[in-house]
Amino acid sequence: MSHLSPISFLFLLSLSSTGAVTNRPGLTTQRIDPPARRLLEWAAARGVRTAPGFTLARFGTLDGVCASAPLRAGSTIVALPRAQTLAVKAAGHHPPAGASRAAWEEGAWFARLAMLLLLEEARGAARALGPYVELLPAQFDTPMHWTEGELKELQSDVFVRRVAEDRAKVEAAYAWAAAIAPDVGMAPPLRLEHFVWAVECVRSRAFSTVISGDVRVLAGSVLSGAAGLAMLCIDGAVNLLPGGELLPTCAVAVSGLAAVWQLWYDATSRGLTYVMCPVIDSMNHKSGGVGRPQVPELVYSSLQDAYLVISQRDLPAGEQIYISYGSSKDNDALLMYYGFVERENPAQRVTVPLGNGDSESLQLTRSGHLGTHHISVQQCADICRRELDALPTTIEFDEQLLKTGVLSCRHQMAIEWRLERKRLLFEFADAKVAAAA
Repeated sequence: MSHLSPISFLFLLSLSSTGAVTNRPGLTTQRIDPPARRLLEWAAARGVRTAPGFTLARFGTLDGVCASAPLRAGSTIVALPRAQTLAVKAAGHHPPAGASRAAWEEGAWFARLAMLLLLEEARGAARALGPYVELLPAQFDTPMHWTEGELKELQSDVFVRRVAEDRAKVEAAYAWAAAIAPDVGMAPPLRLEHFVWAVECVRSRAFSTVISGDVRVLAGSVLSGAAGLAMLCIDGAVNLLPGGELLPTCAVAVSGLAAVWQLWYDATSRGLTYVMCPVIDSMNHKSGGVGRPQVPELVYSSLQDAYLVISQRDLPAGEQIYISYGSSKDNDALLMYYGFVERENPAQRVTVPLGNGDSESLQLTRSGHLGTHHISVQQCADICRRELDALPTTIEFDEQLLKTGVLSCRHQMAIEWRLERKRLLFEFADAKVAAAA
């Protein structure tokens, strides 16, 4: 099986959709709205297998997934056939009808997948993924859309520059998409806001994985190898046939060649695939790791040619079912690409410029610091203290501000993001005291 990891560039997830893990008060209720019901009906009709009691649910104001029946560790929560997904390969992907291969592969992976989503949307009633497209959020609210004043609330020039760079990347992708749209049969003109919507849907939901060649080749490899071994076990009987002594060798050779082909496919990244997974991407994110409850694992099974969500522990009935969008996702990535902040994120990291040029900075993580050169614990603590002192507000002030309950969604996200950054800085600033002790 190939372990799926959400792509490093995933971003732009609506706060009214999946993604946020901050606590919101309210009861857990099963979603019975028509779009949710149609998605589950579509899934059942298309061979998507789900665990008993699997349902879309609302947790206060947050949409997610739960099961009305308890699930045992090792249970398959969802099995989604690859044929029921929307995907592009990093390389070697066949373009839509009308587009040349060269022109198609000039587009960034997320732009190509966004175009496939727009083509699917345009099919109307003939859409293969109709209920899935219908359930996608209509709008998004991430730093890409924030005003200059709202971005200033992050209190980080480094992060604000990253937002500007990301906007430029999407605009460049739009220029490519607008040029190729007539070739693939898309009615002109392709509006920027419509393309951005598709990009946001893609980057907030696409996972990356390696598809190891063709499942039929894999099956043939296994069967050939098994046949060869079986014939070797009954060598005497096989050799009674004309040319029988060659059959085991040929079968094993076929198996070996198929296996080598699969390895080459992986090694050249030709199997790297970005995929949108209906039903599965309705699950919210939560980090696992040491000292945390295990979250279900998302994998690709070559033998089943399907994406599987597998429980790693017993799950009680009614508990929200999470997956991890990636163990390396810090709050910079979560806010930029998904639109939420994870409190006490084990992958949290902070970049502190050292003031000696853009190339020199200090990277702080939960497990230690990484920099352009070695510094002592005391030097690191001093740098972090200066960084904290230079910020316009303190940890205590931000915590009190969050308690007021009168903040806009964007203002609250900005404060939560900068608070998590300050808390990690404080851990390192306080390390000098611990070192002296």
